Amino acid sequence: GVNIFYVCIAIYLYGDLAIYAAAVSKSLKDVTCFYTPSGACNVTKNNSVSCWNPDIPVTRGDAYRIYLLSFLLLLGPFTFFNVQKTKYLQVFTSLMRWLAFSTMIILAATAIIKGKGKGHPPIASLSGVPNLFGVCVYSFMCHHSLPSLITPIRDKSRIFRLFVIDYSLILVFYCLLSFTGIFAFDQIRDVYTLNFEPHNCITSSTEESIV
Repeated sequence: GVNIFYVCIAIYLYGDLAIYAAAVSKSLKDVTCFYTPSGACNVTKNNSVSCWNPDIPVTRGDAYRIYLLSFLLLLGPFTFFNVQKTKYLQVFTSLMRWLAFSTMIILAATAIIKGKGKGHPPIASLSGVPNLFGVCVYSFMCHHSLPSLITPIRDKSRIFRLFVIDYSLILVFYCLLSFTGIFAFDQIRDVYTLNFEPHNCITSSTEESIV
């Protein structure tokens, strides 16, 4: 039983790390690869397109692999450290997480208020059910650390009230992020932060970036 437990934990952590590595690398690639071929403003750029300049032999796919390798080399060693020794890193990442959440909500809400919102979501769509499962699974991150948080607390008489407030706040943030996103953008990209990427070329007023 113990061996199966550790195998499950290892698979879970590997999948979690793979998600973060892919998301960070893809975001960095799409933000830093600013080269756009002539006449390709409205065409999705594939990984064979040059990243920065045609004279530099680095494609968007190469940039993704470079960022992925850099991510693994820079953050990989932290997996061998004691968690207590990375508390400053955890505080920094928590602050950045709150800043990112707040910035995305404010930008999307501002676009909606200014009339730049492009989203017209249907009331319900069965085709979105598979995506719903993916989102629900990843929202598991909100409560997967509960055992490690509750165990060190001696007086557990007020835990229920504390977690009601905590999860109510989480629900509010999820709703704000979700509803501002679906009404601000006509299509939500697989990595939500990339919806805020400024357009490199705008050919008409209807393609105006909300940022």
